[in-house]
Amino acid sequence: CFDCEPSIDDIRVQTIVDNMTAARQIPPTAVVFVDPSDDRMISLNCSERVAKAIVHEVVPWVRKTYGLTSNPDATAGCGFSLGGLMALYTGLMHSDVFGAVISQSGGFMYRPDRKIGHSDWDDQLADDAGAEWLINQIAERDRVPIRVALAVGKLEIKRDSTFMNALVTNRHMRTVLGLKGYSVHYHEYCGGHQYIEQRSAMPDAL
Repeated sequence: CFDCEPSIDDIRVQTIVDNMTAARQIPPTAVVFVDPSDDRMISLNCSERVAKAIVHEVVPWVRKTYGLTSNPDATAGCGFSLGGLMALYTGLMHSDVFGAVISQSGGFMYRPDRKIGHSDWDDQLADDAGAEWLINQIAERDRVPIRVALAVGKLEIKRDSTFMNALVTNRHMRTVLGLKGYSVHYHEYCGGHQYIEQRSAMPDAL
């Protein structure tokens, strides 16, 4: 789970997982929280360096230390905002490790020549052909064996609908994943880009 601090303190992923495990709604589940370093704008913008560190260093260590399964179908990456972008990127590129992805309000406006920053959730981001790089990658590549849960708020939209925003790009992502034959669970909630909304959406995704 990317974005360690807000995932623990604000979304409270560990409490949700514990409660759902106790209620036998999900199997016994361990959650690993990853701190994206001081500059998440670099670490979580589809960084292959970070993805490889997760796949080749973090996951093997966790599996060995805690005796967790090596089955990709039972291993999920998850994240909120840029963390959601990074979770889906990591799953797409390393489906031999991650067989499932939970992306909440994923920042799919990303393009390699223009990293997504804080201001992109408030300012206008031009609706150009390169602004949905990861969506284009999924459209152009062969399907890989991952299941995807997407969630986004109906209020994550800017005034001018001709510009990229989280709601539009998540809908695009859902459509492209579906057309490529992926297993997709898609959820829109009446809310914005806040942690409290992700907390309410997380049980459904799990």
